[in-house]
Amino acid sequence: MNNRAKTLIKLSCIALFLTSSYCIQAKALRAPIQTGSDVIVAKGDIPTPDRYKPATHAFMTYTVNNIDAIISLLKK
Repeated sequence: MNNRAKTLIKLSCIALFLTSSYCIQAKALRAPIQTGSDVIVAKGDIPTPDRYKPATHAFMTYTVNNIDAIISLLKK
């Protein structure tokens, strides 16, 4: 390939890159404006599936029963 062809290919690639980067713009994800009494607190806020509830309950029970020991360990 001669020098002129290489230059033409390089310029074509640069022009294609500049054109495509100008036309393609990033799209920002925005939550819709919420008004009224039916407001969603967090996007993606879904209820916990039933299969995780026993583990969550066991963790909460352990935490409540051992909160004093946990706090004393954190203060050391």
